[in-house]
Amino acid sequence: MRSITLGTTYYENPDNLIEFIKNHSDVVDHLIVVDDGSEIYPIESVLKDTNIPDNLIVYKVKKDYGFNSHGCRNLIMHESLTDWVILMDCDRVMNDPSSMIQSIKSRDLKKNCRYRFVVHLSDPGIGTHPSVNDYLIHRDHFFSAGGYDEELQGVRTGDRQFFRQLLHFGIERVLHDCDICFTRGPSVRSDRSVVSDKDHRSESPEVNEIIKKRERNPDPNKPKLMFEWIQVL
Repeated sequence: MRSITLGTTYYENPDNLIEFIKNHSDVVDHLIVVDDGSEIYPIESVLKDTNIPDNLIVYKVKKDYGFNSHGCRNLIMHESLTDWVILMDCDRVMNDPSSMIQSIKSRDLKKNCRYRFVVHLSDPGIGTHPSVNDYLIHRDHFFSAGGYDEELQGVRTGDRQFFRQLLHFGIERVLHDCDICFTRGPSVRSDRSVVSDKDHRSESPEVNEIIKKRERNPDPNKPKLMFEWIQVL
């Protein structure tokens, strides 16, 4: 069976991170966490009194650049020890981690497909929908479009733009037996403490034009990892 890395980014939400590690570390081969420049609750202090699993790998962006989660995801994919990677935000949990990972490891997967999950929202009355930015992907497919657009640093957007670029090189499918649950609402609305004061309201016209051009004609050699980072664990 294939090996799986689970990767997540972290910014000033220690309770969610601890729960994420506790729920998922036992079922994946490697768990990568990248701290996106937390200053109030840096990841070193959060993990100091935590039982650290042997398969946990931790990186840290050396300063708060503003919203840089997509750059952190590029780092996860760059450093992953396996070809297949699940990218999830750390305020999500798998409903049945063992069954979900077993299904992913044993099923026939296409390298050029981005596999989405079924999402159960924190409000049970809303129902379910296919995940947007929580998914399983092969490293080759991820970098076929060059990864996320890091020019959007500081702007809380970028997933859909990247996914439109990926569709030039492959397909999307929903894994209907792989369920995840949101553990809180969107941070930009529900918890101002996890929004960087260095965030911007929107991208500049120049950056917007760059991204639009890539949506029409993806650039696998776009700039990546345009920030300072270190491995801390």
